[in-house]
Amino acid sequence: MAGPARRPTRRTSRACSAGIKRDWPHLCHLADTADLARELDAVCHQYNKVRLHAGIGYVTPDDEHEGRGPAIRRARREGLHRARAARIAARRHPQQELGV
Repeated sequence: MAGPARRPTRRTSRACSAGIKRDWPHLCHLADTADLARELDAVCHQYNKVRLHAGIGYVTPDDEHEGRGPAIRRARREGLHRARAARIAARRHPQQELGV
């Protein structure tokens, strides 16, 4: 899935730093290292276990790494197909849904 581990370059470090400053600006104003460590733990949890990532099909990195990504995407697709079929059926036969 991922390529070989690479040493971060100055360019990737700056991009990462810019992303942190943009998405979590409050981290830049923390002076106490214990507070910063606690906040970074919370950010890592949110980023890896809660936030859906477009690049991996709107699942969390944790879901993808644990192998749940394909099943989640498949269930989402099936749910969308069922919802579309229900919408089409409801529009084709509106009286049946109203009980007329």
